[in-house]
Amino acid sequence: MQHALAVREFAQTQPSNYAVRGVDRRTAGEFVSDVLLRSRASQATVHRQIAALSSMWQRLIKRGFVADNPWLGQGSVANGSRQEPSKRADTADELVTLLTADPVAIMGQR
Repeated sequence: MQHALAVREFAQTQPSNYAVRGVDRRTAGEFVSDVLLRSRASQATVHRQIAALSSMWQRLIKRGFVADNPWLGQGSVANGSRQEPSKRADTADELVTLLTADPVAIMGQR
């Protein structure tokens, strides 16, 4: 279902008589930039939609309808506004506390 939605969304941005042979890296990149990234969807959602389109193009290549996959490498863009903060390393005192704690006292009998 997600594959069908991604393909439909891409198709709606193209002229009705546009052939898949006409989709090149620039067309794919414009769709990613102008539609997917502007939608404010999470990076995972954007990557999932690009993967769905790439998967369809792989099938088209297998069947001889197109020569190359314009979606390869399109998913390596980062949405800076949604990046999670970097994790910090535990301090030595925190590690000592963690390693010397009694699991039964914390979690109970299991």
